Amino acid sequence: MLVSLNSINLQQIYNNKYQHKYTKKTISQNNTNASLQTYLQNLSSFNKLGITFGSQTETDRVIKRYKEFKPHITPDKYQILAAEAIERGDSLVLTAPTGTGKTLVGEYAIHKNMENSDRTYYTTPLKALTNQKLEDFTQEFGDVGIMTGDIKHNITMPTIVMTTEIYQNMLSSSQQDNETMPDKPHSVVVDEFHYMNDTDRGAAWEEAIMLSPSDTQLIALSATVANSDKIAQWMQHINPSKHVTSIDVPPEERHVPLKFYSFDASGMNPMFSKKIDLKELSKTLHLENIPDRTNQILEELAQYLHPDKKNTPQEGLSALLELYHYDTNAKIGTDDLVAKLEKQYIPKEDAEKIALTLANITTPLEKSISPYPKKKGDTSKINSEAVNSLLDHLHGIKKSDSSKMPAIVFVFSKKDCERLAEEYSEHIDATRSKLDSKKVKKKHQEQFAQTSRREKRERMELIKQKIKEYEDNGIVLGTEFNNKARKCLYNGVAIHNAGMLPGYKRLIEELFRERLIDVVFSTETLSAGINMPAKTTVLTSLYKPVSIPTEGMDGIKRRPLTANEYQQMTGRAGRRGIDKVGNVVILTETEKDYKLAQQLAVAEPDKITSKLDMSYRLLINLLKKNNGHYSSEMADEFLDRSFLVFNSDNPQETKDKSLRKLNGLKNIMEELGFIEKRSDGTYNIPLKGSLVSDIRGTNELLLSELIAGGMFFGMAPEDMAGIVGSLCAPQIYQDPHKTNQSPHKKQQNEENQTLNKSFAIMKREGQKINNLQLKYLGLDSLSDEINIDSNYAKYIMQWAQPSENNSELWQNTITEMEEKGLIKFEGDFFKSIKSTVNLLRQVEKLSQDASKQTQGLESQYYNDVASTAEQAIELLNKSPVKDDLISE
Repeated sequence: MLVSLNSINLQQIYNNKYQHKYTKKTISQNNTNASLQTYLQNLSSFNKLGITFGSQTETDRVIKRYKEFKPHITPDKYQILAAEAIERGDSLVLTAPTGTGKTLVGEYAIHKNMENSDRTYYTTPLKALTNQKLEDFTQEFGDVGIMTGDIKHNITMPTIVMTTEIYQNMLSSSQQDNETMPDKPHSVVVDEFHYMNDTDRGAAWEEAIMLSPSDTQLIALSATVANSDKIAQWMQHINPSKHVTSIDVPPEERHVPLKFYSFDASGMNPMFSKKIDLKELSKTLHLENIPDRTNQILEELAQYLHPDKKNTPQEGLSALLELYHYDTNAKIGTDDLVAKLEKQYIPKEDAEKIALTLANITTPLEKSISPYPKKKGDTSKINSEAVNSLLDHLHGIKKSDSSKMPAIVFVFSKKDCERLAEEYSEHIDATRSKLDSKKVKKKHQEQFAQTSRREKRERMELIKQKIKEYEDNGIVLGTEFNNKARKCLYNGVAIHNAGMLPGYKRLIEELFRERLIDVVFSTETLSAGINMPAKTTVLTSLYKPVSIPTEGMDGIKRRPLTANEYQQMTGRAGRRGIDKVGNVVILTETEKDYKLAQQLAVAEPDKITSKLDMSYRLLINLLKKNNGHYSSEMADEFLDRSFLVFNSDNPQETKDKSLRKLNGLKNIMEELGFIEKRSDGTYNIPLKGSLVSDIRGTNELLLSELIAGGMFFGMAPEDMAGIVGSLCAPQIYQDPHKTNQSPHKKQQNEENQTLNKSFAIMKREGQKINNLQLKYLGLDSLSDEINIDSNYAKYIMQWAQPSENNSELWQNTITEMEEKGLIKFEGDFFKSIKSTVNLLRQVEKLSQDASKQTQGLESQYYNDVASTAEQAIELLNKSPVKDDLISE
């Protein structure tokens, strides 16, 4: 069943439109049960929603479950509909704007399954988000398990959190045993499902859906996307026996409305002139389906303006009309209504929330666009002075407006994050000193100066305590956490980006949630899912840097934000239950920027498109599944289940292209001996071919060749770490020309001739694979070209050395690499080590499996390789590497 809430007027019933039993159903009022009406009437007049809920027993059970684990939360109508779908056993696709409470639906599934002794997997796209869910769910539900590439903990618990890649790996693994996939889950919650659109990682989400068992309930939670119905249709297509419910929550249902501003030298300017259409508002009360927020806001108006009467939507509308002499044709500006409500002793922020929400409901945002302000100052370049001035406005220093802090300032450069944070911290000190020296100050400036001095003292003590707590627990905060960073924190200023160590990032997240930080300068690391909503979000640019210049951008290496990127970042503004209104500020240099910001705000969300690609691993698994048989019909059957084909405008052409790549991969594997064609046309898969099916994160053929070809015979653990680590250097540094000219290459050759021979063999094998990929796959294969950085391996090996002081070893290693220009941020090296550890775990597991399939000396060799890989992991996995709770 498909329930669509994408408009006030729900779409008409239609059935049998899709051959795969996918139906879309309007919701009627006829069966709304009386007990639910009574329960919800005082909350948001659900009796006016016109919703067909389930039976009285089913609906009562839903309400009861919500109240059991969230007694102080009133579920929205979409949360009730989603819970009913979960109770029916349907799979679910739920899309909703940021900040509308999607996670509550996932928690409902966990709570229900625990009561029924069923298991839930909860998957997320980010390690940090998985850590957060582990902490949140442990507090909420008790012991929760976690499964990652690094650790398996509490895996017998009814709820297990993991990254989506881990779940996908479990499904596609050729060795699904109890350790790999304990007790098949009843439900799998796929949080942040819109990551299926991620260029590099989206294929994991698609494969996870394709490979999930047919009786598994899938609950996909996503930010708003343009084709959520298509996703639901696809899920129904690949599993006709499991009904799919799709719920699309419109932006008007957001509990904290957003106010958009541009900022330049002339100050903050509203980007939209929102008006409340009283005629349209009156019409909604005569519809069968009234949005939650309309009911709630009108009831709130009734409570404020007519406290002696019933708090109903009708009474609220009557009170509003009374303010405008019952002129039902009036179109009133939000500022005008705010002023009138303030005269009625309604707090300004409550008045703004009421006005903005009613405007959002009655007037589409695209019809509220404000013209480009005519009087502009010098806006030729957005610099730290402009950012400082903006943040002064948000702090309330410039004028007596209430503070719009805390704020997240999105900056698309790690270096600029640091620079702007340090300069703003210095600006705060200078402003405080300047105000202290002034004999005459405005009242709000005097208040800021006094509050600022007191808060800094208190904040400093609390932050010092928190830092000491981290250090006492042996958590390394890293070289990025220097004296400048400390000074920033004491002023309530922080940074958050991928160049920081996980311990440092967790410290910032914790301090922000405890309201000890006013401003965080962040790259996109805070745009997706992490529980750090702010009162205000700031975008310093509408363009992202890219590695290849975008056509038409005059050679500048940047591109405009997509609608989803823009809406994800701006959607972080406004904390439900804390803020009445969220603020979005865009720093605009030109009229073009100003108009682009408006266009992105009103743009349709992006469509999810398939990122599935044909791979060696996929081909080997197909051959294994079909006992060595390969045919275009067999591949067709697999591709027909993919979103790649399902969503294609030309399915046959899409399949033909994929089949050509699969044939090319097959030719490469056959030429290199990874598969062997029999006389009957089927394929034998020798050991090194079999290993390919379980390799991820690097070129499958090369790593399999290293293991099965005897490369690791008699190798020391730290040398194995270096060999594997040479495949994990950050891509931006994988330049063969620079590598060969590196000043420490000669020294490394002198120190370890044996290891250099291994690197020579690796490079020869890698080049052989590269040449065949170019031969059979053409220029498209260049993006998959194997790069081996033997110089980067030196530092992996250096980190693998035993040390009595890991923090000092880390700092010395990072300093040396930075001096040689090998890294810009220690987070780069951290990620390389984590990738190395993950590949070593694969080497260990694959070698253990190979040992069981062989005999004599060959079996002993694989046993030794597995043991060496385990030792190498232990050498690398020390603080700060082990501070990262989980790994993808």
